[in-house]
Amino acid sequence: MKSQEFRAVQSRDTKARNERMEEFAKNKRDVLSWIRAPKQMDSHGEEERVDANIFSIIRNMNEQLPFLYTTASCGGHFKSAEEYKKQHPHVSESELRGLPIEGYVGNTGGYISFVVDGSSTGAKFLSDLRSIISKYPGAALQKSGNDYNLELIEQMDPERGEALTTQKAEVAKKQIKSILQELNALIAAEETLEK
Repeated sequence: MKSQEFRAVQSRDTKARNERMEEFAKNKRDVLSWIRAPKQMDSHGEEERVDANIFSIIRNMNEQLPFLYTTASCGGHFKSAEEYKKQHPHVSESELRGLPIEGYVGNTGGYISFVVDGSSTGAKFLSDLRSIISKYPGAALQKSGNDYNLELIEQMDPERGEALTTQKAEVAKKQIKSILQELNALIAAEETLEK
């Protein structure tokens, strides 16, 4: 009787795992179609571009790493009140209230969200990625199930008045660039292992 129960549980587990893998494969195909399209469109038919500074890394992650697909990304946006005023000369004073004071830079983004299939290859990639980001202050890898959010820099909340000094903003920009370079090297190494 116990072996029958064990087989039933094993069968349910196998079925659930197969369903997860089918869903993963479908989502991976959808992301590859989206990233290869001449224009990336969201589910509402609106153009949804990948930031230029991370487009190639997002494409490489999706095309070269069979065990993951990306779900969202932002290359990081840095803007001082002075820059915003130059770009938008007719903005009202009330719209400027949320911007940082002179000498400070507001930033948003600087992340890549992705899903991993749960394979040992994916686990090794995550381990290698953690080693890379451990060298960078404020960088983090947040996990929720098989979903991950790679924060390239410390995340700021402009709504709460959080901002960086101009000098720290330059350091953050360089950090994003450095992490992306190391991530690209990791992807290339993973692709070599896959062959």
